[in-house]
Amino acid sequence: DLFVKVGDAVDAGAKLAQIDPLAVQIKLGQAQSTLRTAQIKLDQLRAGAKPQDIVEAQAAVDNAQVKLDQLGVPASTLKTHGAVSAETAAAMAEGVRRLLRSGLGVSITGVAGPAAEDNKPAGLTFIGLADSKTTTHRFQWQGDRWDNRRRSVLAALELLVRALEGMS
Repeated sequence: DLFVKVGDAVDAGAKLAQIDPLAVQIKLGQAQSTLRTAQIKLDQLRAGAKPQDIVEAQAAVDNAQVKLDQLGVPASTLKTHGAVSAETAAAMAEGVRRLLRSGLGVSITGVAGPAAEDNKPAGLTFIGLADSKTTTHRFQWQGDRWDNRRRSVLAALELLVRALEGMS
């Protein structure tokens, strides 16, 4: 606690401040904990990815690529806008409609989390809906990975219900 402000007149021997040793100890502990966490992350980065992490990541990429290929998402759309975009969601929904020979197609693409991907924040989601015209809807969820995915599915179902109600 500070008992004076800049510019105050101070008598010799006057108490200027009081330091709470417990508060200092708590702050020091927090700083040490933050430093340990940062050191662990740095060590992990220096060590590089584990072979199993690489295999799992490659499998996820391959799986996603197969899905996009099946739906006919143009490579130019992915290159220009990325996998998480309104344009990709639209192309995916149109691909679902075409592939299933349906009057209605829906798609979801997003970053469930917990971390951002390709400069896109966790929770960013696009839902595409293709019927006689194609529309996309952008959402920014704030939950954890599970909650973001759940909210995306519920939003897609709600959009489907509205579209089906409009068709009848």
